[in-house]
Amino acid sequence: MSQLGSTVLRMLYYFLPLPQGSVVVQNVGNSGVGVMVSQMTRRMGVSCISIVRRGDKEESQWNTMVDFLKTTPKADMVLAEEDLADFKARHREIVERFSAAPILALNAFGGDSASNMFRAWSFCSGI
Repeated sequence: MSQLGSTVLRMLYYFLPLPQGSVVVQNVGNSGVGVMVSQMTRRMGVSCISIVRRGDKEESQWNTMVDFLKTTPKADMVLAEEDLADFKARHREIVERFSAAPILALNAFGGDSASNMFRAWSFCSGI
């Protein structure tokens, strides 16, 4: 776990300043690194949006995972990667909820997931 912690610290402190109240978005929010990002951003006073794949999970499985991510590591919002296609609606929801758009996006997966996240959040300054 110590390697995960140092990786997360580097990602959160060395790319750009993250003042309290700012918003970070990450994919693979249910991974070990993703959980630590949620925990550390909470301690920093920074909001965290975790993007995870819904895949073929049944509604009850999805809800269980979302509840876990919101209560244990304290993600402020959990979105399904598949929902990024309706980005305009999500953007409004995020700005209304956080009064700010994300300024940093963390990619832990690559491929289509990273491309989709970049397209959805490319208007943000740190991305």
